[in-house]
Amino acid sequence: MTDKTLVSETIPLTPQPWCKAPAWYVHHQKLLKVFAQFLEAHNIDIELPEEQGGYDLGIDIMVGWNKANFDLKCFGLRQGPHSLTWDSSYWAGRAKPIYDTTLTDFFLHPVDGPVGDWLVCMASGLHTSMFAKEPPFYYPQFVQTVDSFLIRYPSK
Repeated sequence: MTDKTLVSETIPLTPQPWCKAPAWYVHHQKLLKVFAQFLEAHNIDIELPEEQGGYDLGIDIMVGWNKANFDLKCFGLRQGPHSLTWDSSYWAGRAKPIYDTTLTDFFLHPVDGPVGDWLVCMASGLHTSMFAKEPPFYYPQFVQTVDSFLIRYPSK
């Protein structure tokens, strides 16, 4: 019997030659590794997409039997009276990052606490703010925790 290599062990934690923001890349990859290890510990199949030579299809990890496409963000969400807004100064005033070539099914936002408390948000539920200086946002019905997601989308 051979040992199966864990996908989480193949995630690079050092900046790649094409990377324009090495510190953010390392931060992102560390979060991705933590998420991958969490899923592997729960016997959930995961795959990493092929490198596209810097071309971003909006997929960091594919999860489960149906290979749901997740795009991990390095920031959480800010609670508003009726919505959850991306907590990122970079995205303030920018349109939602959904393009014709984007294959994202879900965005993943880390929060303080265990991975099961991180937020899974439907990409189709992301909206561009009508207010010039505000980042994209979700309505609450498009947001759930990782634990809740795993109950709704079992591994097999």
